[in-house]
Amino acid sequence: MTEHKVGTREEWLVARKDLLQREKELTRRNDELARERRALPWVPVEKEYVFDTDDGKKHWPTSSPDARSCSCSTSCSVPRTTRAAPAAHSWPIMSTVRWCT
Repeated sequence: MTEHKVGTREEWLVARKDLLQREKELTRRNDELARERRALPWVPVEKEYVFDTDDGKKHWPTSSPDARSCSCSTSCSVPRTTRAAPAAHSWPIMSTVRWCT
């Protein structure tokens, strides 16, 4: 079992304030990285993907030239659906999807 240091309330307060500052810096850094991730350039989708949805198979993007120019901002591969993913998998969920039809 882990032995914990026992200290005074003042020692705890100093350590807690230091930890709080480090936690705030981590949050700021995470926010900065998220902004940088969103600023990454988009690239054309050149592969056709097929998703199993509650409404049947959906092709994204479709084979029409106009559909290939539509945009989708995402960093994962599974569309949002009400169907549960198998418990053995950890599927990411798309936060933004524009189906091109």
